[in-house]
Amino acid sequence: ENDGGIYIGGCYVITSGYAIPDVYDGEHLPEERMVKPYIFRLLIAEAPVNDPAETVDNAEWIELPIAPDKANCIAKAHNEDRIEDCVYFDFESAIPQINNEVFGDMMDFRLLNMLAGRFLDMSESDQIKYKAILEGHKNITLKDAVDAADHLSEYELAYFCDGTNDFAREYLAHNNGLDVRWLDQLCAPHLGTAILERLGGTITAYGIISVRGKSLFGLVPFEKPSEKEII
Repeated sequence: ENDGGIYIGGCYVITSGYAIPDVYDGEHLPEERMVKPYIFRLLIAEAPVNDPAETVDNAEWIELPIAPDKANCIAKAHNEDRIEDCVYFDFESAIPQINNEVFGDMMDFRLLNMLAGRFLDMSESDQIKYKAILEGHKNITLKDAVDAADHLSEYELAYFCDGTNDFAREYLAHNNGLDVRWLDQLCAPHLGTAILERLGGTITAYGIISVRGKSLFGLVPFEKPSEKEII
């Protein structure tokens, strides 16, 4: 399979989606190469009639987002009328929470392609927030992922909180107007846990993410029941 790799210093390096820069020769400036970023890659081929080995050797990688007409042209090159009629043998994702199990099959190609375009249009901070939302959601589906992208502004992410003790300090500082440095010696993970449960927030690898449509720092009564759902 030609994966766009090259040998550098005896090591095989994958260069798909990356262009080796030209070297300035002292006279001519190297041309700038625009490399189009992608969010997902699919190794697709004609749907096999009997044995998957019948077509896997002819499979090719396509990168998403992709224009629908271009995707269908690729499908026709593999003897299928639409890209949804193809099969995929491998899947790569720039969004860890969206894997081949979430994608499922090619009948959901349109949703996956839509999601790729929306993620690519997000700012870097929104991309981090989006991954936090997905991580906080249990048993996510592709429709859930698209829905979360549509409501991204309704979530709040505490980027710099990696635990309930951090959250307790941020929460108290936010609601009391204190300089957070006064709280550096505070150790209150149980307080942070209790407040976070009532707010419905979730700790992720990207920070603490709120429930949709609610702040992480809203005042809540002690007796308030815990929120259960993030999306």
